[in-house]
Amino acid sequence: MKDAKKLVFKFSELGYNAEAKVLTASDYGSPQLRKRIFIIRIKQKTEFLNSPSQFILLI
Repeated sequence: MKDAKKLVFKFSELGYNAEAKVLTASDYGSPQLRKRIFIIRIKQKTEFLNSPSQFILLI
């Protein structure tokens, strides 16, 4: 899980909201007892223009 935390940190540096979870496969219908790490990431929204005055300056 230590490496997963490093990945989550790196994703946050790149502008993503990320979360890592360890799931047991048998809890989800698989006949295996192995644990799996799932990392979900979502790109953070970025506002390029904060106000109408910035838009006018770009024109």
